[in-house]
Amino acid sequence: MELAGNRTNFPSLRQLALVQYAPSSPERHPILGFSHAPLLQELKIHNPPGSLKLDFYPLLTTLDIQYIPAATLSILQQHPQLLHVTACLEDDISSGPATIAPSLQSLILVGFSSNILEFLTLPGLRRLEIDKANNVFPSCPEFLRRSACPLDHLAIYSKHGGDELADCLAAMPTITSLHIDARHDDMFLITRTLTATPLLVPRLATLVLRKPELQDYLSLVNLLCTRFAQGLASVEVRVDYFFNGGSWFPRVDCLVELNGLISGGVDVELRCDGEYWNGGEHSARLIKPKDPCETFP
Repeated sequence: MELAGNRTNFPSLRQLALVQYAPSSPERHPILGFSHAPLLQELKIHNPPGSLKLDFYPLLTTLDIQYIPAATLSILQQHPQLLHVTACLEDDISSGPATIAPSLQSLILVGFSSNILEFLTLPGLRRLEIDKANNVFPSCPEFLRRSACPLDHLAIYSKHGGDELADCLAAMPTITSLHIDARHDDMFLITRTLTATPLLVPRLATLVLRKPELQDYLSLVNLLCTRFAQGLASVEVRVDYFFNGGSWFPRVDCLVELNGLISGGVDVELRCDGEYWNGGEHSARLIKPKDPCETFP
């Protein structure tokens, strides 16, 4: 596609995705051929040129960008109209300007995210998702305190848990939806954190837990019983697999407790490797494969 040297008008274009593309030089990147798209609102771009300019798109509100760490700060600083940003940042930022993006409502950091939160203040942020954040976690509590944002939803990769997870949640009491990818934390530790006194995230209504394995269903039941009394309305537990060839399914006594919670009004769903349980029978059910015809309208 040779659009870089052939700037065409796209007066009605509102969405643009340029992915899986590695041009031989920045001057040949196809994004340069879309400089006349004044109504563009959503842009997804992989391997962008280092000096990416978005000034051509005054109505741009949603940006999904990959593989340019430090430049993301300048983009947020220069384009205050952005509302939703997804960024894949593989490297740390050694230095950069303190950046305030007052309008940004949603930030998703994908991959082994860098320490970008150390440089950001986002007072309007309502949704924050951090995936596999080796370096982001320590800076997350200070970022949340500094931003003082009305955060509703937090999705976080908990590598160490314990005090770090508690510090993060203590900094944001407004959270109503919490997703914890707890690859290295045991269920007892998570339960202790979420049932501690004083209660963290007291407005919590929706909880999603992802674990590589789960044996301690008693701690899970204790967590749900405690939080149900404080307003928890929905919980989903995703078990990736089970070690030692055992069964991922909880014992009958735990199922009785979970059914009691469901009868009391909590939506409970357990999932593992193509199976799920959401109440009733003391056995898992297979997840029905999606009909390929349902993928397209």
